[in-house]
Amino acid sequence: MEYAVTVDDSMGHSQFSEARPSAHGCDCFDTGDQDAQNLERTCQLLQKFEANVAIEVSADSQALRIHHPEWVQAYEDAMPHTACTDELMALLISAPTAYAKGLISGLCSMRIEMAAISGRFF
Repeated sequence: MEYAVTVDDSMGHSQFSEARPSAHGCDCFDTGDQDAQNLERTCQLLQKFEANVAIEVSADSQALRIHHPEWVQAYEDAMPHTACTDELMALLISAPTAYAKGLISGLCSMRIEMAAISGRFF
């Protein structure tokens, strides 16, 4: 049996509904009008959240470039997607803002996950 998850955005709880075949033969979820409205509302909230995150990240990135151009240059010179561990740790230690630390931490996490999958460690 398949189940669909609908997020109730007011409380953050999940609701499950049973999958039922549609009239035209595919295994679509029978969501009903209320579930469709909840899904539409959730999509709208996610779009707003996504837009706010993009604005915030752009502002943080721009502030980093303006206030710490030397660190940004070191970051770009190191080519962090392919840099060795020592270079990433030096960037992490010298990161001037929480955003910069998060940027390097995120890259390290990504590289660790890629290494676990590929078996090639950095």
